[in-house]
Amino acid sequence: MEKSMNQRTRLTVRLFHESLLSLLKEKSIDRITVKELCEGAGLNRTTFYLHYGKPADVLSEIENELTEKVQAYLKELKEENAVLRMQSLLEYIRDNRGMFQAIMCEHGTDSFRLRFFQSIFPRGLLDKTLKYDRALRDYTDGYLVSGAFAAVYTWILNDCALSSGKLADLICGLSSNAVEYFRK
Repeated sequence: MEKSMNQRTRLTVRLFHESLLSLLKEKSIDRITVKELCEGAGLNRTTFYLHYGKPADVLSEIENELTEKVQAYLKELKEENAVLRMQSLLEYIRDNRGMFQAIMCEHGTDSFRLRFFQSIFPRGLLDKTLKYDRALRDYTDGYLVSGAFAAVYTWILNDCALSSGKLADLICGLSSNAVEYFRK
């Protein structure tokens, strides 16, 4: 969606976003119809097709905006300590858990989950450790990203019951242990 939108367009987009997030609590994106999306937004199909081609386009827009917001949030953090950065990220996720739950846990797409976590975790975490075996880089990065995702996913499903500090310690500790394996 275009960055310079007028107020009416911003409202329309927001209504479609809210409608989709609500519907994702009940069913997957491939089961959501334009009619349902329009009814939830209180807008007509003509308006929908003026902005989007299909419901998946709305989801893609939400996913991209969320990724951009989280990346901007992380960029603004002055903290260098990995555990404290992770804790800040987890607090951001907790504070926006409704959206994260809808697009990551309930009926989100696996491709977005992977893309999102790859975008927020530093690429090539093990580059120095694996400098002589670059063939393993994608596997180890995938392992670390998937493990971090699984921990955050479980945390969101459990309504963020564990403190963000404890989960940050767990994720960073497990990742550090994985890195140590390659230093042997």
